[in-house]
Amino acid sequence: MLSGMNPKIQDRHQKAIDEWLSKGNKITVIPMGETAKHSLRTKSHMKGGGRWGAYNVGGNNRIAATRRSA
Repeated sequence: MLSGMNPKIQDRHQKAIDEWLSKGNKITVIPMGETAKHSLRTKSHMKGGGRWGAYNVGGNNRIAATRRSA
């Protein structure tokens, strides 16, 4: 444990939980829904690449792309 940190009491909410359950309430676990797959890699091939694509427009390519789209 780092200096200046205090240990937390693990059962600090147990009294409130016990009261809530004694009133007839139940703890329900909601199943997780489906999530979209995610990758940390940039999908540059999906961004309209190539010389004139918006992903690659910078420097001289910006000038050429502006000239081409005009």
